[in-house]
Amino acid sequence: MKDGYKIYNNKNYKFTTFSAKLPWLGGDLQTIKNSISYKQPIIYTNQEIRLKLSMNDGSGDNLYGLFNQNDNKLSLPLIILIHGLTGSEQSQTIIKSAAYFVGKGFPVLRLNLRGALPCIDKSKEHYHAGSSHEIKSALESIPDHLKNNGIIIVGESLGGNIVLKYAGEFKNNDNVIGFASICAPIDLNVVQKNIMRMRNFLYHQYLINRMKKNGILFYENDKKKKFIQSIKTIYEYDNLIVAPDNGFLNANDYYNKCSAIHFIKNIKKPALIIHSQNDPWIPVSIYQHAIKNISKSSTVLISDDGGHVGFHCTKDNEWHNIVICEYIFQIIR
Repeated sequence: MKDGYKIYNNKNYKFTTFSAKLPWLGGDLQTIKNSISYKQPIIYTNQEIRLKLSMNDGSGDNLYGLFNQNDNKLSLPLIILIHGLTGSEQSQTIIKSAAYFVGKGFPVLRLNLRGALPCIDKSKEHYHAGSSHEIKSALESIPDHLKNNGIIIVGESLGGNIVLKYAGEFKNNDNVIGFASICAPIDLNVVQKNIMRMRNFLYHQYLINRMKKNGILFYENDKKKKFIQSIKTIYEYDNLIVAPDNGFLNANDYYNKCSAIHFIKNIKKPALIIHSQNDPWIPVSIYQHAIKNISKSSTVLISDDGGHVGFHCTKDNEWHNIVICEYIFQIIR
């Protein structure tokens, strides 16, 4: 790919060329770069507010987010960032995205889904890959003055699947201008099988250990905590914890009903779907299959390098932040 990426659908959009930053070449190095070399960015903001947003599902739960805004005269849409599996407002990639977008003049809300740190003890229910209703509740609860210029919803990894599911599932989102996803596991069954392959053994151990740690912190029942400690695989966790706790028959039922690949054909508003050719967690084949059924309003970018939510490039920031910013300015002009 001459530009470092290939674009599918709506090819009139223009994006910055992707070139992987040395020495972070290849899917694995791109994926783990932040674990090896990470410098916390400064979010240059004049305003930081803790928001408490009510869920409307009768649970009595609330969503919590951190809102940042610069004191500027630009009338730009609010960007809502949705974290990935076991992530939060403090995830490295979420912080870097927030710093980048705030620096470009956007107001930004880093939204914590239910059961995410640092608000893990403030909800009865826990988010999962299909928690699009949490986005719906958040949008209904955000103060009107924060969404007067519209909203862009951006999800990374698991959060990306939730965002794309929401985009195709709920039509009453007048304030929303567009969506973006980064390396979303849009076919959950294929992705869980891939992550449990032998070549991904260390990734799998990393993820299941974080899931178990999060579950042990979330659940109050000592018997359930002990049970969680005995779980060995992501599939087992989804089958024995996530599925029954959220009304699904089993893990396969959960995967089938919550995979965004079944919803993206119904997306009516602009959506930028970003993925990497060499993501070791999420096979590019599921995107190549999904492209056949995406809506006319959606644009897919597949880079030739970038790993899983890596996209460390020769520019000053991660490529996915750069192209999302470019995309927003093209759809609002």
